[in-house]
Amino acid sequence: MNKKGRKYTQYKGLRSYHEIVSTNPGLNSLSETIKSSPNFKIAIKSYQNKISIDEEWVKTIETYLPFVSEAILEGRRFILNSGETVDIEKIKRVSKDSVVDLAKHSDKIRKFDFEKTTVEPRKLLIVEKNDDYGLYENKFLVYLIALIDSFISVRYDKIKDAQSSIKIESNFNNDVTFYKDSIQYDFNLIDIRQSEFKIEETDINKDIFLRIESIVSVLEQFKKSDLISIVKKMPPISEPIQKNNVLKNDPNFVKCFELYEYLKNYKEDGFIIEKEEIGNDSPSETYISFFKFVPLMLTFLSYSETKKLFDVYNLEYEKEKEEAFKKNFEKLKNDAGLNELSEEEIVELINFINKKIQDKDKEIESLNNEFNEKIRLKNEEIVRRVFEEQEKFNEYKKEKEKEILELNEKVETLENENNSLKAKIEELSAINSSLRVSLNRGEKVEGEEISEEEFNNLEKDFEYFIKYFDSVWKDMKKEIKNKKKKEIRELYKRKRKIDG
Repeated sequence: MNKKGRKYTQYKGLRSYHEIVSTNPGLNSLSETIKSSPNFKIAIKSYQNKISIDEEWVKTIETYLPFVSEAILEGRRFILNSGETVDIEKIKRVSKDSVVDLAKHSDKIRKFDFEKTTVEPRKLLIVEKNDDYGLYENKFLVYLIALIDSFISVRYDKIKDAQSSIKIESNFNNDVTFYKDSIQYDFNLIDIRQSEFKIEETDINKDIFLRIESIVSVLEQFKKSDLISIVKKMPPISEPIQKNNVLKNDPNFVKCFELYEYLKNYKEDGFIIEKEEIGNDSPSETYISFFKFVPLMLTFLSYSETKKLFDVYNLEYEKEKEEAFKKNFEKLKNDAGLNELSEEEIVELINFINKKIQDKDKEIESLNNEFNEKIRLKNEEIVRRVFEEQEKFNEYKKEKEKEILELNEKVETLENENNSLKAKIEELSAINSSLRVSLNRGEKVEGEEISEEEFNNLEKDFEYFIKYFDSVWKDMKKEIKNKKKKEIRELYKRKRKIDG
């Protein structure tokens, strides 16, 4: 509750007035006579809007929002590869794509060293990878968030306007006589208000209002996410929405499309506003306890204005205040041991103290407001950072899972090539054994003229090739295995950090 607001300030004023006039027996007796009069009547009618909100659309949006969040966190993107073959002297960093390309193009190899099992390239392929987030499904998310926002705004704005509108008609009627005086009054009061929307504690729709406010807050977080911030700057998609493979098969996007269809097919207003008239001929005791002094106050004002008594009363009131001040002043002076100070000095001291108290109150209020604002901003920052970290982790996880998948495919390819090479080696070994037997028997190989020295050199080259192949294959398998372990450890380490 705003204790400095108009309503609470009025209530405090009424309480003060009530407490003062109630201490006067004559006024108290007159007010009770007015209240107990058989002609005393108060009739209040209020015309306000009874709002019935269809909870279904609120609940449906709440149900589907987590899937929208997960779809955003997927951070789907297309990797654009652009490659260029350059001289080895200009290359600073070699990627696995460079090695794969070199294995496919022997013309880019400068020389082999079979003994050291090394390869010296002449040129290498350099591949640059760029992320493109402008996928259709990402643009669909931007479209869907805007659709949810529009769907809610159209309905919630009308609901808030209706909730803030009220008309109150009050009729006051009485005819009472006491002593030689009589009071008659019959008047109407019409109060029409279109105030700023505020969720009051007594609102019957309070819970559903808070739920809608929560949805709006979540949508604002979606709009601030990295993915949506990037994609909404790109050319948007338009109706009709094309249901591509991602919207058909990805579990999160399937749910997002279901929400889209629900919102597009929802033709109702989503709420009912009915003008409601509420009559009250029996006001509460609290209301009457305040009102019973109102006729007396009005008659006093009219009489005092007629007799020109306001100046007299004002002079007497100020005099009474001054006398009360002096009395309190003397007491304060004696209690505080300030007898040696003059009246002017004490008044100056009191004013100085009051000013310091007021300044300190303002400072406390300012610090309190500043503290509350910092807490609010800190909470928003925490929510934003958690969302960003979760988004980064999911993106990092997907990237590493993709790399692991590529490594597994590469291992499978290499294993297939290895099996193929082993088969060729076995075939060559069989030919080698056959040639060795023939040479040992002094036989000539049909269609070939080869000396034993030449054969020994060929066999040596063959052994070098086998040695080179086994060495490269072992190193490559070890490198791939270590990289997979490292990436998996890193993934679990980051996950524990975010969960913690």
